[in-house]
Formats: sequence, structure tokens, C-alpha cells
Amino acid sequence: MRISVLAAAVLGLFVMAQDAFAANYAVAPFQVNGSDSYQYLKNAIPPMLSSRLFTAGTNEPVAGQDSLASAAAPQNQQKAQELRKKHKADYLVYGTVNVIGDNASLDISVVGENNFYWQKSSQNNVNNLLASVNSVAGSINQEVFKTGGAVSSAAVPQAKNSSFINAETGAPSASYLNPELRYQGVDENKSRSQTLPYESVGMQIADFDGNGFNEVLLGSSNDIIMYTYSNNQLKELARKNIYSSANILRMSVLPYKGKNYIVVATNDEANNDARSYIFLFNGKQFQEITNTRYYLNVTKTSAYGEPELVGQNSDATRFVKGAVFRMNFDGKSVSKGSNLSLLPGKADVFNFTWVPSSQDSGDVIAVIDDQDRLNIFDSKGKILSKTEEYYASTANRVATTRDIGGFASKEGKIDLLYHYVPNAINVTDLDNDGRYELIMSKPLSIAAGMLNNYRNYAQSEVHALIWDGVGTNLLWKTRRIKGTITDVKIADPNNDGVLDLVINVNTYPGTLGASKIRTFITSYPLDTANINTNAINFAE
Repeated sequence: MRISVLAAAVLGLFVMAQDAFAANYAVAPFQVNGSDSYQYLKNAIPPMLSSRLFTAGTNEPVAGQDSLASAAAPQNQQKAQELRKKHKADYLVYGTVNVIGDNASLDISVVGENNFYWQKSSQNNVNNLLASVNSVAGSINQEVFKTGGAVSSAAVPQAKNSSFINAETGAPSASYLNPELRYQGVDENKSRSQTLPYESVGMQIADFDGNGFNEVLLGSSNDIIMYTYSNNQLKELARKNIYSSANILRMSVLPYKGKNYIVVATNDEANNDARSYIFLFNGKQFQEITNTRYYLNVTKTSAYGEPELVGQNSDATRFVKGAVFRMNFDGKSVSKGSNLSLLPGKADVFNFTWVPSSQDSGDVIAVIDDQDRLNIFDSKGKILSKTEEYYASTANRVATTRDIGGFASKEGKIDLLYHYVPNAINVTDLDNDGRYELIMSKPLSIAAGMLNNYRNYAQSEVHALIWDGVGTNLLWKTRRIKGTITDVKIADPNNDGVLDLVINVNTYPGTLGASKIRTFITSYPLDTANINTNAINFAE
């Protein structure tokens, strides 16, 4: 609640006495003077302030607003002007938050073109700011941006049985799936399991034993563990050690004749070779059905087809070699099938999925490349788009001896390199609008962009992207999650009949890696029955 109050207070003090006109703005990180528990305000205030300043077509954030999160808070007017010019903004907002006990002092400054400078300070009790902020926000709408009337405390949307901020566009009570996905929740409408004493490498959710209820499967370095999830507690049902030198790269689910088979792809670190297993779970233990020296995965091989078992040969020098191919499975054994000839050259057994067509484009293939960037290819393998942002990053890696152009670095041996296996992309149309969302994890780390083998992130998010025929656009994202996201699924883990966004998170061990990494799952219930697509606020 305190984040929202302080962010609203910043907005309430930002009043520029001039006629409204189209302008773009940037909001810099705030300097925070206070205890460590308030340091999150540095980057928590700007996105909330930016969303409240936003009026489509009139006042909008600059294109590089997100990149400002890594900038230093301006220390003076000159530095602020330099930052404004760098981001080509008409105005730049920056400031300082001083928190002493229950009192918050806000020093807000705005710089603009032609040496425009505005400044104001305010002090108040943290818990008594909201009513006055609502009044000032109404004045800003009327007198500065001329976009609406006064805001009363009664008009502040509150979700039932939670402290969510509902959508700020559309009806006050409307939201898109879950307001928490707009990165603007106050208290969080989600559940979280207990912390488990190991580092997870992936997650799957399905009815594995055929009893009509879903179970949760987690993987450690060389174990797979089956759980039930109820009352925010994961209860272990069974555990299977694959083998001592196993390095689990991906777990997937293969539906076959009414049963959900578990496919576990590993790298045998003893001889650096592929080794994959198929298991069944009978409610008490894992039964090994077969194994093979191929890397195996389950994914869609066409836009509208069902997921299929696919495989690829391993290569100690380049991770994989040859084409990705279908695997034949008869419930007892696997054999090599036909090659997937339509895949682009960057695709391997783990990093691609098909995205069905929409009104904006034909069917496309989404690929996470060796630099953790999302590539979009057409059905003939021609590249259409590539993001600058990193997605689906994991610490699941295979040692190689030859660089394949991606996140690989010399470590230990002179020639030793690593290839990293991304987590899977979820492709779904949650709001039934004919456009498919690509839902995946996004690491938040400056170090990750500079250090090839840095894979433990202090913060992460889940993003949903839409392909519009030209590029990928952000539809929604979660609030920041403390730790590294290892997997994301759309499922019902606790069997309450509500579909959830389920996230498997590894805790952050600190910059020096001094603490032990642990894991937990967190889930966001999705209101898929009453989706209001007009409630999306794209300002963030």
C-alpha cells in the first residue's frame, strides 16, 4: 500500500500551470534517502507516475522510458537536462524521497525545453497522503491535461477481497485477467508455496496419475519431484533420481492415449552426451518407460496441431547437430521420424514454437536464439523481427567446445564454452480475441547483458507479447518478482477450477552467491470469464 501512496503523492505534487498541449515526458529513477526497506521506491515510483501522467495521443512517455530504470537519479538540474535531451523528452520529472519514521518528504523537480524548471517540496505522514493526492490529481486532470474531472476517494478502484488497483481505462471495476498483471497492484492477488531447499531447473503441471486432479512436477539438477499443491503447500508424493551425472535441461508433458507421459531431457556430464527419458507416474512412484540418446522435447510442429514429441542429435562441439525431427512413440519405445524441414536455421529441439495466424499476419515461428532474444520467422524460415530485450533465460546449460554465436564463455578450461537452454514459450489466446499471446519470463539485470554466464537474477518479470505482423508488442506484464524465473505455465495447480499464471522462482543468492538458492511457486488467478480488453493500460 505504501508504494501506491507515495507514487500518488508524487503525482499530486506535479502541477504545471500552463495550457494543455501534446507533449512527451520521461520519469527518472528517484533518489531515496531512508532505510533499506524503502529503496524499492527508486524504480517503483517512475512506472506508476508515468501511467498516471499518460493520456493517449496527448501526453505520453518517451519510447525509451523503460531504459531509464538503469539510469542514475539526476543529482541536479544540469544532469536532469542532459538526461532529458538524451531521451528526446519535452519534460523530465525527477526527485528525492526522504523517509524518516512515518514521515515522507518529497522533493519534485521538472525540467523542460527553453530552460524550463519547476520544483516543489511536501511533507506528510505516509498514511495520510491519499485523500489530498486524489484531490490534486483531479486538479491536474482539469487544469493541466484537461482530460477529466476531480478524483474523489470513492472513485479509487478497489478489487473485492484484495487491495488491487483495477484498470484505469474502462469501467472502474473492470480489469484485464488480473490487475496484478499490469505491474500496478498494491497488495498482490496471488498465492505462494513454501520455499523448497533446492535450485529448480523447471516445472510442469498436469494430471500425471489419472485421478482427475493436477499435480506439480519440479526438477532439481538430477532429480524430478512430484507434488500436490493445496492450501499454498507443496506436498511431496515421489522423487526420482535420474542418475548422478545427469544435468536436466527440460521437462515436458507428452499426452498419449489418455495418459500424460513425462519427458525429461538431460545432458550426461560424464561424457557430454544427450540422454532423455520418458516416465509415467502411478500416484506413488515414477516408472521408466524408455530412454534414448537423443535430446527430446514436446512442442507444436504446426500452428494449429497438437504438441508432438521431437528430437535432435547432440554434438559435444556445438550442442546439437543436424535437423530437428519428429519422434515416433508407441507407449513403449521411441524411434526417429521425419525431419521438420520448415524450421529456420536458428531453431533447435528446445527453443521454438509455432504461433497461429491472426488478422495481422500469417502463421509464424517464435525462436529464442543463443543470445536469449526473441526472433519471429515466417512459415518459410525468413526472419521478420528480433527483440533487443532478453527473454526466457535459464541457467540450464551444456558444456561445448566451440562457440555457436551465443551466450558462451571460457570457464575452467581454455576451450570450454556453454550453451544455455531457454524455458518454453507459452502460446495462448487467453482473452479469446483472435490474437495469440506469447507468455514468457524476462530477466531484469544489467549484469546479464554484460556477463555471459551470469544467470542468477535479482529480479524477473513475466511478459505477454503480441505479434502484430511487424513486431512484438507488450500486452501485459507482472510486477517485479524477486528472484530468477525458471518456468512459467498457464494451469490450475491447486484444482480450484480457476486458471492461474503459475511461476516457478529460484531465490537470488546475492551478488557474490553467498547464500543457497532455493525455489518456490507463485500463482496469479486469471479471471478468464469476465475479460475486458478495454481495461488494458498500454502506458507501461
